[in-house]
Amino acid sequence: MHHCPDEETLAAYFDGLLPPSEENQLLASLRECPDCIDTVAALGFVIGGETDAWKTTSVPAAVTARAKALWPVTADPVSRAMRLAVKWIGDALSPLADAIQPMGMPAVAMRGAAALALDELQYEVDMGNSAFTISVEVDGPTEVAVSVRAVDPPPPGLMLRLRCQGETRAMSSLGSAGTTISALPVGTYEMTVERADKTVGHLELVLEA
Repeated sequence: MHHCPDEETLAAYFDGLLPPSEENQLLASLRECPDCIDTVAALGFVIGGETDAWKTTSVPAAVTARAKALWPVTADPVSRAMRLAVKWIGDALSPLADAIQPMGMPAVAMRGAAALALDELQYEVDMGNSAFTISVEVDGPTEVAVSVRAVDPPPPGLMLRLRCQGETRAMSSLGSAGTTISALPVGTYEMTVERADKTVGHLELVLEA
């Protein structure tokens, strides 16, 4: 018999304090109960708007989708900047906790309770009105290759631009096959998606050694 989580369980979840077994049980309940999804989605958006708790909280994609339906989006998509940040750990890459988290990582790793270093990290982000898969892969001692591909067939004329310190480092068409930028050294970059010379979405890409 299904029991909706109580307030203490939800508070512990958003604080990152639930043991793995209890967290798995909570996430399983979200798949079974639309009311639970609505509750967690609403709480996640409220917390995300008022505190930094969202940076250390893993919210399933189904909850994020339900939250978008519950809360109207009024901000210009260009103004909603995101931060994708990675750091070299030995000869591998590890996501930084205060940025977008990769797909497929266990919640405990997302919350910074365990360092996880891999040869490649994959992210799914929205830039403008399109969703993209971004892969960051080791491409040298302190260099990475960044691949960007639209989840769905992109509209014609979509371009990807990468800037560093105001100068364009790379620019490429974002067709169905996507694009790859190789040998990116340590630094902070601005990644923008453009169409008809207008920026429709962007994110900050941070590479730390």
